[in-house]
Amino acid sequence: MILWFSGLNLLLFVLLGIFLWNQKKKENQHLQSILDIVKQQSSQNSGVVICLSYHSSKHKALCELIDHVSKNKLVIVYDAPKWLFLSKQKKWTSHLLIPSTSIPHLADETRVIKFCGTKYNIINEATEYIAYQYLQNH
Repeated sequence: MILWFSGLNLLLFVLLGIFLWNQKKKENQHLQSILDIVKQQSSQNSGVVICLSYHSSKHKALCELIDHVSKNKLVIVYDAPKWLFLSKQKKWTSHLLIPSTSIPHLADETRVIKFCGTKYNIINEATEYIAYQYLQNH
């Protein structure tokens, strides 16, 4: 009985590992497709994509930081009403704004995705990253 129970635990552990590996593989493929979309739309891809949601509590602070970043061209996947998207597109002419409808997976998340080759880092503290990375010397 104990041996059977141990075998069942081992089987469940292996199945869980396979499931998590498969989920990670799907996420990697999805983020790689995001990078491909950004590369198609931007000739000056820095490897950093800012995902900004209008519904986020950090929206206002992040928009104010982006207003002050002028030397670097940022790639921003922006989830907002159409009127606000168009307004920010006129205001942020030095940056590339991509509507979140073209990349629906990122629609409700505010974060920074930093790509390096086929690997990536997800930075959930977008305001701190932008302030440190782009505004520390200004």
